[in-house]
Amino acid sequence: GATGVIYGFLKQVRALQSRFQTPRAAFCFDLGVSLRRQVRPAYKVQRRGPRRCSICFSLDRQCDICREAAAARRSFDSQVDALRTDYLPSLGHCNVFAEPGYEADDLLASSVQRSLGPRDQAVIVSSDHDLYQLLDGERVQMWLPHRKELYGEAQLLAEYGVPARQWAEALAIAGCPGDGVEGVRNVGCKTA
Repeated sequence: GATGVIYGFLKQVRALQSRFQTPRAAFCFDLGVSLRRQVRPAYKVQRRGPRRCSICFSLDRQCDICREAAAARRSFDSQVDALRTDYLPSLGHCNVFAEPGYEADDLLASSVQRSLGPRDQAVIVSSDHDLYQLLDGERVQMWLPHRKELYGEAQLLAEYGVPARQWAEALAIAGCPGDGVEGVRNVGCKTA
């Protein structure tokens, strides 16, 4: 079967462990339907259901490109499942977290808040801006893969004018269009 996702992921893990000089890592995965949808049915609604093909504009995935895209998504999902259930544990990683109904960011936040001692440090690898609320000086920072940079509380304050401890409140006011969560009209994160 296909292994490109597995290979790329493990290569990235190795590179990050080298960059941050640690053999330790924790991995968090989404599993099943999010419990957030029970509370807020509009949550990520734009990411669900059939999408129009950008080639044939059909909703029923009849063109070859639509079928190829669906097969690629199934292959990706299968490889991620294999990483979670087989590859990471067999490589000795015991910190592999997935819980039905919970999203990876929920598990990651819980792991950071519960597992770090007062002198421990953590680097979160994610592009999810919701996780900025976990930033804590030099103690908890984020590696932003798309920007290939370490992002901390000082950068958050400089970019948005919001300290990490108030980030969740700012998002509650501004909303999150990517997740389908409405905020106060005409208010973004910087204004909030």
